[in-house]
Amino acid sequence: MSFVLCFGGPSREAVIKAFRAIVADEFVKTLVLPIEEEETLAYREFSGTLDEALTSLAEGHSGSVQIESQDRTSLLAGVYRPRFAKERLADWSVSAEGESFDAESAFDRVRVFSGLTYVALSRDECVDFDVEHVTEGNFPWSDWKLLAGAVRDAQGNWITRRSA
Repeated sequence: MSFVLCFGGPSREAVIKAFRAIVADEFVKTLVLPIEEEETLAYREFSGTLDEALTSLAEGHSGSVQIESQDRTSLLAGVYRPRFAKERLADWSVSAEGESFDAESAFDRVRVFSGLTYVALSRDECVDFDVEHVTEGNFPWSDWKLLAGAVRDAQGNWITRRSA
């Protein structure tokens, strides 16, 4: 079973900063998905720096940026624009997984970033966020894949639950 970390929020800056923190310098390949290719998910290898790829995302030229580590099973992580590929979610979001990626530790580490509103640790794939914005009232606590979840309440405090 592989673990997947998913997180996000309305703040592009916070989401990208947390993304950079979990990928650190572990990547060797950067991929971008031009907006016009979102429906086909035809990512292209990017020859520039990660910062340049993330700027392309921030400026609306790309819908997503993904990174792969040397051994693709070690880490695959992506950051996605709001409403990526016609999804309902209107928040910036990230997913990260890999056999040597410590998703459980990252679940705790990313919650220090103000501007994130939810974090989920799940098995095999991200939980379903079929809402415009993830809130305390609509967080998918009953999703069978969820191992641990955290969502900010109205005062900005984390509500965290772990499955038994």
